[in-house]
Amino acid sequence: MEKDLISVIVPIYNVEKYLRQCIDSIINQTYRNLEIILVDDGSTDNSSKICEEYKNKDNRIKFFHKKNGGVSSARNYGIEKMSGEYVLFLDGDDTINVDAVEKLIEFIGANELVIGNVRSSDIKKRLGSESKELTNEEIEAFINAIFHVQSNYNDCLRYCGGKFFKSDLISRNSLRYDLNLRIGEDAVFNIQAARLAKGVCYYSEMFYNYNERTDSVSHKFSQQYIDNYNSFFEYVDDNDLLYKNYLLYCLIIMQLTSLCRDFFFNKECFIEYKDGKKLLDATLHKRMFLKAVKNVKLSLVSKKESILVLLLRLKMYKLVQLYCLLIKRIYG
Repeated sequence: MEKDLISVIVPIYNVEKYLRQCIDSIINQTYRNLEIILVDDGSTDNSSKICEEYKNKDNRIKFFHKKNGGVSSARNYGIEKMSGEYVLFLDGDDTINVDAVEKLIEFIGANELVIGNVRSSDIKKRLGSESKELTNEEIEAFINAIFHVQSNYNDCLRYCGGKFFKSDLISRNSLRYDLNLRIGEDAVFNIQAARLAKGVCYYSEMFYNYNERTDSVSHKFSQQYIDNYNSFFEYVDDNDLLYKNYLLYCLIIMQLTSLCRDFFFNKECFIEYKDGKKLLDATLHKRMFLKAVKNVKLSLVSKKESILVLLLRLKMYKLVQLYCLLIKRIYG
């Protein structure tokens, strides 16, 4: 018997190409007692019309239209409107397996948070294929893995998708997505939820299907992109969100390596050396990037990253450019 009402919150912004398959994956769930909350965050395409169409066909759908405020604003709006015992977040361009909710409600038991995954990654290889309740030490290992890619655990807590929450966990702790963060807001929310939950479990089956879009915000570079990352790193540092803070430096160095290789000194971006150096200089004047270069333990980062750090510490920017061109050629 499907006693518990499950809320599914879908933030939507200009995803008309993907929205139908997203909503179809929800309304066709084998578990039927759903409250489907669609939040259109000021779309300028046909997303709103599609939502209206589905609302008229399925009375489980609640559709809200709001002024554009970003994905965190849309998710928070959905939280305010939800009335289910449990809640699942699903982005408007992603899908879930048809039996996802049924399996999650059977699995969660007395726990308040299920950690699943959003990518076809090596999470099973890292953690083992067995679904299980997590100890406090294992929860912290999942949190640490967000910042340290060489961890034995997967970094799935970095993503909003693939998580199943008891609604009371969110309401009694007034958990909300931070509107000041444009990158890393999912990780912050999940870390807080995992530490506050009365029971956390890991679910080994892949049920959330992430749509890797090359036109998404996360794939576009600008100065704002760097500022957004620095804001996230500062938030983690200032709020002591990571008990092993040296791991934060590992993530920053990984991100800095990516920036140097893929943007600052990438000939395909048509950036001259002087302009790439200027972008790198501006990045290294950001507090957290500067701290990471100065303080990261080279033994905790990859060999290619440790070489880059040494070159940056010596301010050998021309060699940084040549090195980035080399690793771009070798690793792609």
